[in-house]
Amino acid sequence: MAEPEWKLDKSADAAGSYRFANTNPRMVFALALCVALATIICVYLAFTLISAGIEAGLIPEPLAVKGLVE
Repeated sequence: MAEPEWKLDKSADAAGSYRFANTNPRMVFALALCVALATIICVYLAFTLISAGIEAGLIPEPLAVKGLVE
């Protein structure tokens, strides 16, 4: 069987080849917190804009599904 043209670096196989010393856990959790807060703000903003659009008459109100089922 022929050898492949490419070869993996042997250091990539070692479990300790990646150094986590440069990674600050507080920064990782701070970034995760920022992403979570940004997501919550985006969802709240979308809900507020859609509600305001319905109240202003720009977006039609949702159908009464209960009336369609009965």
